[in-house]
Amino acid sequence: MYSCPHCSAPTISGWRKSSSSPFFPARCSACGGESAASGWSRGVAAIGGELLLWGSIVFSLIIGSPFGLLALPLGLFAMTVAVNRAFPLVAIGELSAARKRATKHLGIAVLVVVAGTLVLSLR
Repeated sequence: MYSCPHCSAPTISGWRKSSSSPFFPARCSACGGESAASGWSRGVAAIGGELLLWGSIVFSLIIGSPFGLLALPLGLFAMTVAVNRAFPLVAIGELSAARKRATKHLGIAVLVVVAGTLVLSLR
């Protein structure tokens, strides 16, 4: 069980943590707080899943047996456990603040690029 970021009670299961998102948050049974897995965990899981898929296909071809494809589900299970341990749960309120900050930074970056393009095109 993983600790709730709101009350620190160990009430969130590994499956619930790995399947949580801002749209379907993990809810603590002790305090009712909602949390989701860190956004980086999804990126790592996506890249890891792709590498495992192609790695199991290549491994199967190298050993000349379809049993090499068993590396995919075993690897996905191990990767899920590793990602759950590496990335913490984040309280939904903190996610909203991080999104606002990221949106502000993206807006500033777009303005800088547009201004730079205009300045360079006037020369």
